[in-house]
Amino acid sequence: MLTRVFEVRRFVAGAVAAVCLVVLPGCAARTRSFSSRFVKPGEPTASFDLPHSAPKAESLGDYARRLKTLQANARTNVTLGTTLESRDPSIAQAILRVSLEPSAHSYRLLAEAYRQAGVTDYAYKNLKRALHMDPCDSRSLEALARLWRDWGTPELALADAHRAVHCRPQSASAYNTLGTIFAALDQRDNARSAFEFALRLDARAGFALNNLCYLALQNGDGVAAQDACTRALALDPTMVTAQMNLALAYAIQGDVSKAEARLLDGSDAATGHYNVGILRMSLNQYGAAAEAFDLAAGTQPTLAEAARRAVQARAKTAAVKER
Repeated sequence: MLTRVFEVRRFVAGAVAAVCLVVLPGCAARTRSFSSRFVKPGEPTASFDLPHSAPKAESLGDYARRLKTLQANARTNVTLGTTLESRDPSIAQAILRVSLEPSAHSYRLLAEAYRQAGVTDYAYKNLKRALHMDPCDSRSLEALARLWRDWGTPELALADAHRAVHCRPQSASAYNTLGTIFAALDQRDNARSAFEFALRLDARAGFALNNLCYLALQNGDGVAAQDACTRALALDPTMVTAQMNLALAYAIQGDVSKAEARLLDGSDAATGHYNVGILRMSLNQYGAAAEAFDLAAGTQPTLAEAARRAVQARAKTAAVKER
């Protein structure tokens, strides 16, 4: 098995850049990878010496880009809400709560229910309703920022993330969200400052530690990544993304066998074999990757993505042999 550090680091810019690449394919199917959401780095747009400063007003250009993004993500099936309400009890319950108690909190919960169901334009509409009732609802501003980020437009998320911090300056979660926006913009120093500030506000913010682990992986620093992820898992042993990132930290340091063992130990058998396959693909070990995907598909036959990946890995193997 390939274990030399310089060879392992070749996959940092690809698989390591996106936690979504090392979980079950439902994640990858619905959202873009972090690497595909990066845009050209810009000048820092926040000062952490003055974390409570008011955000700048939105420009006309930003408004136009927001409108274009919304149009691209809009649903055309007007019956979607009704049919989904009948199938999804969490949405039905959230709608009932809104009717009984129309508040920013209720609309935010309804927005989250729609987001969980993958109906992000309905999530957006209800977040806007929440903010209409309470323009400084920090949690709704956070959710809105994450929505723009996940739509692949982190530059449009920045204003909402700043407003979330401005409205709730003692919130570790708000600073963490701001950090993820900076990370998506490839402003890594700003991202690190935001995550570290979140930890100063809440020493038990495992999500911020996991994100610091993520930044270390991007920088190819396996030791720092291992330390941050280990600390995150000490706070929350069930954090799947931290488990995946820790495995990648081992791989960066050249211990691929330990990375694979971590992937297999940290999840169910089908997920573990699938993630091992992804790791092997990243290392250009296509034959071994196909074997892992076969095991995943055999363990869970409904996992069609594993079978598709196995075919892809064998095609890569054949292409390499032809050369």
